[in-house]
Parts: sequence; structure tokens; C-alpha cells
Amino acid sequence: MLHTFIKDYYNTISFDRVEEWKEEALRDFFVRNAILFEYKDGIYHRKTIEEYVSEFTSLIKFHPECFEKGFQEKQVSVKIIENDIGMLVSSEYEKCYRISGKEIKEYGINNMSIVKEEGILKIACLIC
Repeated sequence: MLHTFIKDYYNTISFDRVEEWKEEALRDFFVRNAILFEYKDGIYHRKTIEEYVSEFTSLIKFHPECFEKGFQEKQVSVKIIENDIGMLVSSEYEKCYRISGKEIKEYGINNMSIVKEEGILKIACLIC
């Protein structure tokens, strides 16, 4: 169940050039009051899921040159700790996109706190 959830998460954030960005579907992976911490330039920036999705949507809209072939993010390895209240997931990923004909590959880690909300897995906190 958890591995399917993570795979579906990456499939949702990824899209081909001709596909629509599934922003609403991405929101569904998170609890309503989820917190995200995005690491950039040596600083953790706290965001809501709405801010995170809105920023990515704006990037797609105003910088289509970054998405000439779409955007692909996939898990390359995972470590999981489970207990009665939730799961801590450390998911190493590779993301690929193309700018001016040049393929860009980046690697990172999504650290997720995943809980069950009414029996459905949801991300409560994401550090990326």
C-alpha cells in the first residue's frame, strides 16, 4: 500500500510535454494543513501545500522553456520507518527536464511523514 502510494505520488508530479499538470491530484496526496520545507540556498523555506503547488504552477506557466519535454521525477531508493501513528519515508529521487534542448538531471531526497486520514495515506510533512 505504501509503495503504491509513493509510486502514485511521483507519477502525479510528473508529466509529459503534451500532458496537463495535475495540480489538483497532487493536493490530494496531502492532509489539508500539511507543511512543506523546501531547502534552497542553504535555508529551509516553510510553505503550505497551496503555496508549493501555486509556485510550481507559475513556473510551468511563465517558464515553459523548462518543460520542453515535460517533467519527470522518479524514486531511485527508499528507506521506511513505520510505527502505530505513521510512517517516515526517506525517498531518494531523480528528476529530469529539458532547457534549450539540454537534458537536466537532478537528484535529491524527499523526506515525508505519512499518516492515515480516515484510512487513506496522506503526507503530513514534506522536507525537500
